[in-house]
Amino acid sequence: MIDITHRQFSDRLETAFHAWQPKAHHVVQTLQEGTHAYLDYTGWWDYPRTQGFALAADIRAAVNRVPVYYDTVIVVGIGGSYLGTRAVVDAQNALYPEHRTHRPSPYKPVLYAGHNWSTAELLEVLDVIREKNPVVNVISKSGATSETAAAFQWIRQAMETRFGPEETKSRIWVTTDATKGPLKEQATHFGYPCFSVPDDIGGRFSVLTAVGLLPLCLAGYDIEALLRGAHDMFTEIKQRPTAVADYAAYRRAAWATDLRMEVMAYADPRFRTFIEWWKQLFGESEGKADKGLFPVGVQYPTDLHSVGQYLQEGCPSFIETFFRIEADGTQILKVPAFPATQHANLQRLCGRTFAELNDIAWRATYEAHSNRGISCLELALPRFDMTGLGAAFAFFETACAVSAILLDVHPFNQPGVEDYKQRMLAKL
Repeated sequence: MIDITHRQFSDRLETAFHAWQPKAHHVVQTLQEGTHAYLDYTGWWDYPRTQGFALAADIRAAVNRVPVYYDTVIVVGIGGSYLGTRAVVDAQNALYPEHRTHRPSPYKPVLYAGHNWSTAELLEVLDVIREKNPVVNVISKSGATSETAAAFQWIRQAMETRFGPEETKSRIWVTTDATKGPLKEQATHFGYPCFSVPDDIGGRFSVLTAVGLLPLCLAGYDIEALLRGAHDMFTEIKQRPTAVADYAAYRRAAWATDLRMEVMAYADPRFRTFIEWWKQLFGESEGKADKGLFPVGVQYPTDLHSVGQYLQEGCPSFIETFFRIEADGTQILKVPAFPATQHANLQRLCGRTFAELNDIAWRATYEAHSNRGISCLELALPRFDMTGLGAAFAFFETACAVSAILLDVHPFNQPGVEDYKQRMLAKL
């Protein structure tokens, strides 16, 4: 479902790639067989089959029983507690849904809170609570994440003021640890419906659990299709692990040849938040012990007019992955005719579709960067729908785990994040 369609490596990276390739395939095999050293953290592997489809049925039934009218979903969480959901929403929704009154979105609007300390953003969310009829899904595995906990207290009070304590019980949903933590205690105290985050799945690997499935289902998205795509991807990895193992080997070879960044290029602006999810996945998983490629996302051709100069002629300390969507499902638009007086180069655009021009620009960029000596690889996602997104989540989760294990770091902890939290608490 996701394939490596092109690759052009430097001679040095090519040699390192072939050295790491069999090791990457071996790590994929240990994931399948459960013989690796991180069994307590890999509940995400093959999750749709083991738990996901059954969970989706429970979530769908619970959402269908919501006893109140709602027109908005508010997701309160940070990092992996909200990025996967936002990636799906931004990928599947219109870019400007509030301005498309003639073609209303089939999905309920989703707002986000608890992922920063912005007073302005939280005030906007509180205004929405006063003006709309929202449901809230607060998500924190530990239940003690400062940003999320603080924002939720304001939101809970605003919901009770707007709807009263009793109705608010039907409008706030909690996703947290099954048995413990401050958020679990609040859910029990106030009587909020609650779904759990599995003990063996960390936040950045949790999009296919209730962390992502519940808010997406509340907003009207096809969570079963998301899981089908992930299931098909996990099945393909079991049968044909070449793409995921080779991508991990390519990343490990980059580190071995003194490269220090991976630039992930994409074209469709709807994919922007998915790349933010990818950045957290790899940044938190690999960035330890003074190791790890720094993950950077760029949108082409937009960013060719900002950092394109650096990528073409700046410090060549990076590899570049081109993540292409083969069919985006949008209607065909052709460039209309220019006045005859316009420049000859502009006349060349006439009659070309935007998709065709995008592909030409993509190929030209790939050639320019690879000819400069940058090691480039292209990943192709066949379709840009819920099934395709599910496949992409499963692919990158697996590749990330393999890549981190090859780098000899723990893929599933984040001690550096805990360091800042402890320093913040000390300053309080």
